[in-house]
Amino acid sequence: MSRRTVFFVSDQTGVTAETMGHSLMTQFEGLEFRPVTVPFVSDVDKAREVVRRINRAAQDEGLRPIVFSTLVQDELRDIVVTEYGIADLRGKSDREVIAAMLSVADSRFQGELLARAKHAGKIERSFELPPAWRDNTPDRIARALEPTRAAGLLPRFPFGTDFTATEQRLLPALARLRASSPLQLARLAARGAVSAAPTRLDRDCLARMGVEKTSHPVDLMYAWLLRGALAFAPSS
Repeated sequence: MSRRTVFFVSDQTGVTAETMGHSLMTQFEGLEFRPVTVPFVSDVDKAREVVRRINRAAQDEGLRPIVFSTLVQDELRDIVVTEYGIADLRGKSDREVIAAMLSVADSRFQGELLARAKHAGKIERSFELPPAWRDNTPDRIARALEPTRAAGLLPRFPFGTDFTATEQRLLPALARLRASSPLQLARLAARGAVSAAPTRLDRDCLARMGVEKTSHPVDLMYAWLLRGALAFAPSS
């Protein structure tokens, strides 16, 4: 079953956002949601912290969270921060707001968003995305950060995290397993089966997943898969 984080963001208690969100989520059968309510977002600093939490959830889970917002203060809505930049929307016309939002939008969705804006008459039909905006992709961010990561200067969670050391070790390993093809999974299992004795941290990972000490064939296969994936995971 697919699981996705849903944020309910409000400058009050969040009840309205929750009511609206839950009524819509019931329409999607087969999906499991992890609700996160963030109430009393009453100033710009709190709004920016919410953005960091949302972006962190997207990075950790590999899925963009769904966000329901009932913010009504203009100063909280007029600064949009994404991994591709900051759009300051204060005092701008509809056309300028759309252009600014497109400049920090993921390039995979810019075309559709621009087409809808043109169809609605919000921006001129002759408008074209500048080349500098067309490379707003996760790959570009990864390439830009790789030298810093390789030098050990950029931690995985630069703003801190509530994840334990075990959970931080597990995250990239589980992501690798989810992204692997059947052949790749077979190779990971083979590697895990012949790998050296796990470190203490890796034993904690196996225990966390319930496969540290097992003789059941299915659980043993899961343990081999996880050990194989942990071999590729960063140690910190």
